[in-house]
Parts: sequence; structure tokens; C-alpha cells
Amino acid sequence: MCATSCGPGLTNCGGVCRDTQTDNNHCGDCNVACPSGQLCASGACVVSCPAGQVNCSGTCATLLIDRSNCGTCGNACADPPNAFGACATGACIFACVPGFTDCNASGADGCEINSTTDVANCGACRHACPARTGATTTCASSTCGFRCNTGLGDCDGVATNGCETDLATSVNNCGACAAACPARPNASTSCTGGACAIACNTGFGNCNGSAVDGCEADLGSSNSHCGACGNACTSTQACREGTCVTTVFTSYAVSSGPATPFLNACTFGTEVAGISSLDDTTEAVTLPFAFPYYAGSFTSAWVSSNGVIGFGGASAAFSNSCLPSGIANAIHGFWDDLDTRVGGSRFCVGTTGAAPNRRYVYSAEAVYFFSSDDGSRLNFSVVLSESTGLIELQYDTMTSPQAGRAQGASATIGVQGPAGQSTAFSCNTSAVSTGARVRFTPL
Repeated sequence: MCATSCGPGLTNCGGVCRDTQTDNNHCGDCNVACPSGQLCASGACVVSCPAGQVNCSGTCATLLIDRSNCGTCGNACADPPNAFGACATGACIFACVPGFTDCNASGADGCEINSTTDVANCGACRHACPARTGATTTCASSTCGFRCNTGLGDCDGVATNGCETDLATSVNNCGACAAACPARPNASTSCTGGACAIACNTGFGNCNGSAVDGCEADLGSSNSHCGACGNACTSTQACREGTCVTTVFTSYAVSSGPATPFLNACTFGTEVAGISSLDDTTEAVTLPFAFPYYAGSFTSAWVSSNGVIGFGGASAAFSNSCLPSGIANAIHGFWDDLDTRVGGSRFCVGTTGAAPNRRYVYSAEAVYFFSSDDGSRLNFSVVLSESTGLIELQYDTMTSPQAGRAQGASATIGVQGPAGQSTAFSCNTSAVSTGARVRFTPL
């Protein structure tokens, strides 16, 4: 139930504000009535008004302060809006109720300003609350403040710059101040629409749909997600540089041609110094990609000074034999007793093309037959294709004064697996000439 609030000098008597200093029925206190013929003066019943007071219709009134008889009998001081009326020095005045203020100095509208909530008069007349960037100014309990606009936040706690943070895009304050988007593996973090999001780094994918472990799939090597999420390689394939490559071959088909440009690694790669300067030797090399050969996949190999590149135990054997031979897991590009110890003769290796279609090349440049330089000149290359496992043997200049020898009359050309399985192109037969191409296609 609402209680009656009385102004200064008045007392709540049964829900009615009474002046117990002058009210004949409530003299000195509520419900204390003066006897007939007496008046209430200064809260006491008297026979006649004391000095300084005037009898106004049976009530002793001090005209200087009596709000019901202010200045003259019957001149009552009203309560303006949001104020209590009072009498001072015989003139009506008013006092604002708590929380309200008279800012226009007009009694007609009383205390017209709620200074507890008015942003232009917050706590006092003309005390305006300052505007803040990205915010709505507020006044609460006579104290200035501000409320951030939707999507913005005051995350640094500095009032003077207002709501400086965009909660829709800030990765450190995403959706709310201090709500930082966590770093995720293999991904960059962003804030979009107030929600954390991730963007996968190149070559990675969020294939399980969970941001917690970031972009967990390596699209370059994952057999389940090769090149793209959900792109699975078969049981006979492996993911290489984002492409499913067959890695299990049982055999090879051999064919001649077609004509392709000769790739000489000595023009774009590096010389294999160890086998270029010594006779009957091998040197280990590192492949730039995993090359599938029979049932294996290899990132390293060995090359010999006698026209062989292999993936098993290295062999510098100079005396050839027909396949299957004693050199397992090897490609016999032109296996013969070769020599490079005369200036200008060398072996080189190099890589051409871009992943996943690179080619690794092992080349012989101007090599000749052991043991003396009789003018023979052999230029040939073994080319390994990354994505297909194709092996191409390229023969450029193949000349010798020894009849048929530069064409393979004393050489072995073919491929051999780890368990003796092999596919031969020729053995001790004049089968290649300048410009010849031989292909071994994996099956």
C-alpha cells in the first residue's frame, strides 16, 4: 500500500497531511483536538492567538511561514509538480522532491527535470553527459554513463573512447569483451558476425567438421582426404602432393616411343661428382617426391657410373647380364661398362616440372666405354614421373666406332623388381639408336 509523503512542517495523520502547529483538530499531534473556544498555536491549544500570529477563521496562523495562510489569511501555498509547497517570509515557495530539479526557475511546472535520469541535466541542472563513440549516453542515479550500441564493446575499460571494439570482427573480443578466438592447428582464426571461425592453411582441411583440432587433415598426404576432404585413395594408392598415386605395381608394360624432348639433367640439375670422376662406383641421391616402384614407394635411390638407378642395395657391377640379374629393384637405363674420366663426360641428376607432375631425371652426358676414349659418345636419360610412376628411357646421341655397341649390343635395358620380377626391353641387342624412346608403364 502506498504511503502519503508530506512536505516540510506537515504530519501524515491518517493519510492526510496536517500542520500540527496550527490545526485545531490535530494540535501538537494527530487527533489532538483543541476544546471549543480555543485555538491551536505553535502546537498547543490556547484561548487567543499569541503575539506574532493572526486568527484566520479560527486558526492561529503565522503569516510569514504558514503555508495555508501565507502572507494573508486564506493564501494557501500549493504543491507544484514534483515539489512540496512552503511559505517563507510571507511568500509561497517550493522544495523539490528528491531526484527532481527546477532547472527553468519557473514555479508553474515545479521541478520539471528528473536529474537522476536526464542526460542533459544529470545530477544537476545543465550537467550534460558527454557523447561517446559507438554508444548511447545514459544517466542513472544521477551518474553519467553510456550503453554500447549493438555489436560494439568497451573492452579496454576507458570511457573516453567509448565502445571502441567491434565485437563482430575482433578475434580477441569475438561476440563479447575478452572472448578471444583460440588458435587452432594449421589454420588462421577470424571472427565473423561475433562468432569464431577458422580458415585452413594451404594444403590442410577441416575434414571432421570440428574447429577444436583445427585443420587436422594434411591434404597433401592423407589417404582419406587426398587433395580434398573425403577424397580417399584406394588400397593400392598413396596420397602424394594431394594426388592419389598408385604405389603397388605387379609388373610393367614396355613400349617404344612416342618422341619426346630429350631431358638432360646436366643442363638444369647438378653433376653427381662421385660417379663422374670414378669408375665403377655408386652414389646415393634424394628424390624430391616419393616414387612408386613395384610394391614400394621410395624417396631415396642410388645411381651408378654404369647406367643403372636403383632402390635396393647399391651395385657398381660393370659386367651386364640379362634380366633377371643380380641387381634387384633397379632400372637398367643402359647397363654396360661405361667410363667418364675424360673431361666433358659426366652423370647428372635434376628435377623438372611442378608438383604433382614433377619428373626426376638421371642423365649420362658424353660418356664412353671402358677403358679408353675411342670417340664413343653416349647421351641418355632415365626419367621418373611423379604422379603416374611412368619410367621413360631417352636416348639422344648414341655413337661409337664399335659396331652396334652404342645401340646396346653389350648392354641390358629394362626394369627389375625386388623379388626377381622383371620386364626387359633388350639384352646384348642393338635395340636403341639416336632419338629412341622406351617406356615402362606400371600395371
